Amino acid sequence: MPADAATLDAARPDAARPDAAGPDAGPDATSPDAGPACEPSGPEACGGGDEDCDGRVDEGFPVGAVCTVGVGACAAAGLVACDDAGGARCEGQAGAPTPEVCDGVDNDCDGAVDEAITPVACYGGPEGTLGVGPCLAGVRRCVGGSVGPCQGQILPAVEICDALDDDCDGRADEGCLRCGDGRLDAGEACDDGNLVDGDGCAGDCTLEGLLGGLLPGVQRDVPLAAITQRGWTQCYAGPYSHAGTPLDEVLNGCAGEQLLIGCRRTGAPTFLAAAEGLFDEVTRDVGNGAGALHSHNGVDFYFSRDASWGFAPLGTGVNRNTCDTADEASPDRMCWHTSAGQFRGGWRCGANTRLNASAAYERVIFKRDEVSLGALRGFGHHGDCDDFNGCVDAQTCAEAACRHAGLGRALSWREAGCSDVPGLDCDLFASLPDDLDTDWLPVCNIPVAYDVICAGLGRPVCGDGAQHPDEACDDGNLVDGDGCSARCTVEVPLEVFAGPRADVSVAELTAGGFAVCHTETYATVLDTARVQQRCPGQTLVLGCRPVGEPGRLTVAAMGDRAAIFDPVPAESDAFQVHNGAHWYYSPDFSLGFAPLGAAVDRQPCDVGASDPTLRLCWHTINAGGWRCGATTGLNGSQAWERVVMQRVAR
Repeated sequence: MPADAATLDAARPDAARPDAAGPDAGPDATSPDAGPACEPSGPEACGGGDEDCDGRVDEGFPVGAVCTVGVGACAAAGLVACDDAGGARCEGQAGAPTPEVCDGVDNDCDGAVDEAITPVACYGGPEGTLGVGPCLAGVRRCVGGSVGPCQGQILPAVEICDALDDDCDGRADEGCLRCGDGRLDAGEACDDGNLVDGDGCAGDCTLEGLLGGLLPGVQRDVPLAAITQRGWTQCYAGPYSHAGTPLDEVLNGCAGEQLLIGCRRTGAPTFLAAAEGLFDEVTRDVGNGAGALHSHNGVDFYFSRDASWGFAPLGTGVNRNTCDTADEASPDRMCWHTSAGQFRGGWRCGANTRLNASAAYERVIFKRDEVSLGALRGFGHHGDCDDFNGCVDAQTCAEAACRHAGLGRALSWREAGCSDVPGLDCDLFASLPDDLDTDWLPVCNIPVAYDVICAGLGRPVCGDGAQHPDEACDDGNLVDGDGCSARCTVEVPLEVFAGPRADVSVAELTAGGFAVCHTETYATVLDTARVQQRCPGQTLVLGCRPVGEPGRLTVAAMGDRAAIFDPVPAESDAFQVHNGAHWYYSPDFSLGFAPLGAAVDRQPCDVGASDPTLRLCWHTINAGGWRCGATTGLNGSQAWERVVMQRVAR
């Protein structure tokens, strides 16, 4: 072959085909310079090698793919890269966290959205009304990424005659004509539900000097002080739950010219319903008929030893089954069961019915004897009409005449000028209360009191404050549960009780093994964690009282510590039943109790109106306390205090 032909053949493209022999052969060559075969070293790892010898590198690791670093508002784009441990990670720069705000975003980048957003106080009422009367701020909470509406605030309302400052202007019941509404309010000597003169209670709610001094009709919301100031003496009290007291024992202890029968929440200072009459009329046995009654002093009374004892408004009728079940919503009806000559359970006290086993309500009876100082015998001023020597009007002269006679208060009198009543004999005081000038002749026609009726002193009774030979004690009242019972027997220390109680003796609780573990004014924001730390006892008593009155709690309830602080939803009607009471505790809402069977209205503190003396509520967020019994609007008050007691080891 020519030399140039050999050269051309060597330069042909197929000269280096893969199956050609020689040192440059392909992968299947078996020449001595071929590398060693791949040996697997384990699962594929991220790092640029082919650990599993499958001819692929870093399979299963998306190196270079876009990824995300950080969470929430801090999230940013990054790229997947191998880490030092053979795995993969997202490499990039996350954003910086910021404080959490209510926007539905995880601002602080902790994986939670809108957590721990503190509720904000809010109030939509007019300027100057916040904290006045019942008006109260509410709170706005973060809900669904936005600030929710103002919840729990109490705004000014239209003023009504309810003894509250409803419109939060610093005045209560302005413009209200309260005389004649059947409620005995401050400044009223009586209120018989009308504005008629001549029926014993005048149109301006002052007592009229009618014979006997009995107020006609059913009386509602009557303060105890208004009863005792008129010469009535309490002669019996007992809870509706108590049965077995002989009626003869009650009637003998209450023997007098006149009776007042009424009912109230146990220990309360005000009677829900009461009626007055002559003893023989109030206790006249009318039999057991369903409609049997007896009308007297503007009231329909009924009494029998084997059915019931009570009253209803005049002319409205009764339905005794065996107690009167007519018009259960009426505040003017009262009924107590009787059987075999004994008291049985009570049943109704005003609009509160089905109270047969209730210790939260009690029957109370007052008696009053009356002594006449003589018909047409007048008592007035001695002198020449410019030196009145101690009495200035007919009422004060009547009171002085009764004191001079050694009797009780003046129950009734008439007023006239000394020469205006034919036959009137004027006994005019020369020196009160020592002398009477029975021979004085009127030289001027000054006003006098005549036909004066005084309260008799009566015989000693339990509750008059003086211990008599047949009494083991006498603490001046007829209230059970304060160490000396309504029967003047010594009571054992109060160790346990169920349901809210009004006017609770601290000494009695102390004797029962309790000690104060926490107290602070209503002006202090309540720290429930601190209370639980200071009061670790199993059994607690929550109560309240005016500052400076350490002897008693205005209202209190007892319960297990775990149950008291067992949270319920922060909702207006949320509560749980424990030890005879409705308890509620919600952090950032309220803590308190209400009577068993009574609804609560937490806004966020309980503004419920029924049984007000047996309710307590303290705010657990951004405010002080709010109510202690019937006294409300106490946020920021340094005149009232919260009290927590715990049972201590003995």
